[in-house]
Amino acid sequence: MLSDIERKILRILWNQYKSEWVQPDAAKICRISGRSIEELRAIIKALVRDGYVELGKGELRVIRGWEPESPPPPRWVSLD
Repeated sequence: MLSDIERKILRILWNQYKSEWVQPDAAKICRISGRSIEELRAIIKALVRDGYVELGKGELRVIRGWEPESPPPPRWVSLD
């Protein structure tokens, strides 16, 4: 499960670049997210580790732009 900031950065990357190989504009992502470049690097490393983002030679590609959905909670609870 992603933290709130990881989810935010993932959504920014997805909305900016979709699934294309790109050289992301780190300054723009930092400005949009309100995070420093060091924080952004750590978050991208976590997204790579969790399989959401793929890194190439100076390029980045979003593999999955969202978390897998969890099953919906039950609408009723048995009192038995």
